Amino acid sequence: MIRYTLFCVILLIVILVSFYLLYNNIRLEKEFMSTKGFILVKVDRIENLEEFSIVYLKNNCSELSFHVSPDQIASMRDALLKKTNFRPMTHELLVKILERSGMEPRIVRITMLSEGIYFGELRLVSGFRFVSLDIRPSDGVIIALRTDTPIYVNESLIKKVC
Repeated sequence: MIRYTLFCVILLIVILVSFYLLYNNIRLEKEFMSTKGFILVKVDRIENLEEFSIVYLKNNCSELSFHVSPDQIASMRDALLKKTNFRPMTHELLVKILERSGMEPRIVRITMLSEGIYFGELRLVSGFRFVSLDIRPSDGVIIALRTDTPIYVNESLIKKVC
């Protein structure tokens, strides 16, 4: 009888700890994936100028634009067309590394502007691990296009165009 009671107590403790860990993981994921203060955007258009190009991210009347290099534009165009190269380019390679390591891109966020430079984050999930990496917004956009990951921009960076 004592063994049975001890077994039941241990089983109850295991169940309670499991529920606590599951609840805590759900709470952490909710915080990690929060988009409060951010606006969902999509690549609207790309303009090629002589010395540089501009990518426009837009949602309804909200827009953000920034300069990118010709090689980044080429990579964005390939990603938009779902084109893969015979030999993988840097962004294609990074996506393959993420896939093979079990890291799933969940969200790209453009977070701030400091001294004329935009900053961003790539948020990844692998099982119960949550990883946030600093990323250039242009690289984040390309990875998002290659992995169908949503792109969010901090509301304070958005320009109203309507």
